[in-house]
Amino acid sequence: MRRSVDNDATRDKHARVSRRRKGECVFIIAPVGQDAETMAALLDAEDFETQICRRLDEYSGRITDGAGALLLTEEALESAQGSLLLDLLKAQPPWSELPLIILTSGGESRRAGLLNVAARAAGSVTLLERPISTLTLLRSVQVALHSRRRQYQVRDLVTQLANLNEMLEYRVRERTAELSAANKQLKNEIRRRKGLEGEILEISDREQQRLGQELHDGLCQHLTAVAFMARSVALRLKNHRVIDAADIEKIAELVNDAATDTRNLSRAL
Repeated sequence: MRRSVDNDATRDKHARVSRRRKGECVFIIAPVGQDAETMAALLDAEDFETQICRRLDEYSGRITDGAGALLLTEEALESAQGSLLLDLLKAQPPWSELPLIILTSGGESRRAGLLNVAARAAGSVTLLERPISTLTLLRSVQVALHSRRRQYQVRDLVTQLANLNEMLEYRVRERTAELSAANKQLKNEIRRRKGLEGEILEISDREQQRLGQELHDGLCQHLTAVAFMARSVALRLKNHRVIDAADIEKIAELVNDAATDTRNLSRAL
């Protein structure tokens, strides 16, 4: 029996410790009497993290950045700090709807007025009519913190999506830069090859002109010599002179040389 009691106590201790999580502090704003101290003592006994706010401006940074819920009385909304609190709530990021638990002792019309004012600044509002039981207060705080955890999950997802989007944009920019550099390199290579092709064509044209000139000059020289020799032979025949065989051989040799030069130059072209 003693072991069972010890186990229950251990589980209860672990349950209370698990309630203390980052970003789940319950801020208490109750300017009248000992309301703030009483509620803080009840929550502290169940190991909830609490913070009594005497001056809201001193805790505005923590409320907007690390609060799990706001526990306040109707007098807090009606006090001078009420407008500051509403301004803080209106300035929340899109993912945040800080839960409000408002203790009221007024009638139906007053509760409706408080709900209307608070709802314009916060999306999650719970009204509890005093006096309230400890169990009701604790249960309301638990529900509020559970709601706040879901909001933190949304915040984390939004942050992850923003990081992924930023990473994706960075990779797109990086890939675009790589493609741009590759495209620039390709264009430079195309220009270089076109330049080389132009130079090759120019060299080819010059070489063809040179070979044509050589063909023209060499062939003309041989044919001029053949023509000269042929006129000489014709003159000798006209004068009934004997044709020298060596001259005929020379003509044949010049014609052969011209033919050979023509074939060689034609192959070169």
